[in-house]
Amino acid sequence: MVLREGVGAAGAFNDIGLLSYKLEHKDFPTERACAGFSSTGYVLPAVPEGARARRSVDPGLSGLRRGVSELLFLYECATQDVRRLRPVADRLGLTVQSASHLQSVLRRRGLLDHRSDRYRPTAEGMAWLERQLTQLNADVGQRLGRLKIVRATRAIAGQEVQSGAPVHLEMVRGALTALPGSGGSSRGIARARARAGDLVEVDALEGIVPIARGRVVVAVVPVREVGSPEVRRAAQRVLREVPHDWIGTQGIEAIWLSRQLGQVPAHLFAVGAACREAANLGASSLAFVTEDELARFLEPMTGPDAPSIELRHLFDRSKR
Repeated sequence: MVLREGVGAAGAFNDIGLLSYKLEHKDFPTERACAGFSSTGYVLPAVPEGARARRSVDPGLSGLRRGVSELLFLYECATQDVRRLRPVADRLGLTVQSASHLQSVLRRRGLLDHRSDRYRPTAEGMAWLERQLTQLNADVGQRLGRLKIVRATRAIAGQEVQSGAPVHLEMVRGALTALPGSGGSSRGIARARARAGDLVEVDALEGIVPIARGRVVVAVVPVREVGSPEVRRAAQRVLREVPHDWIGTQGIEAIWLSRQLGQVPAHLFAVGAACREAANLGASSLAFVTEDELARFLEPMTGPDAPSIELRHLFDRSKR
């Protein structure tokens, strides 16, 4: 049989890739649809719009956006005794009408046969099924390889743990901590015995470490009244009442005040950014910030996922 180019509004059928698509999917026109038929062969109509795009899709997950139902239906017919459409439709979450349409499409493509009251893939259907699943397996493997999945990690032992014993992981004061038992949402196995405070290797990880957002409390330090007894008492009260994992100071008066209270700040620089990072890791911060530095301190606290901030003024001028 000779295939000749047909003339149509969309152009001539002269692309070998599209021809392969037609052969693979048996998508040739019927005699009624043909522009003409003679001893020299078919005269093909115009190229169906979108056919070229369908032929050029990538194999694997991307190429299954439209054909996943066909693949799953044919797989069911290859691995199950499918005699009625309703059971397979229920397993795939389809209506019976959709399952009937799928089997009709697959039979027209020569991938499915219905004999002896049973749906079975043809030899061509089994080859297509194997090819598609092989491509899927390779594609999924490549995608998994690009994911940064942590299978093992180091943590600080919160209590003594034994070698080979199950542990669960938590964020404690911003540090990944391993605790005995498998009751948490993130679990693993300790590789070696470790005492409290030791580094411990944990592998066979499962789950996700829960992280509760930490608090950011800002004690606003007055510049002129920083040396007054009232400010000192207010600062001592904040230290007692506010739970915190670390202290930061911004502004020379704030540094001086924290030293008068016997506190050695963990951070003197980029305190706002450090408070935000600590909150994201579940650690609570107490920052002593002078009035004139407050705006600069708050700059890193804007944007998405910014932590909530509580301001506590150490001196109230409105009462004067």
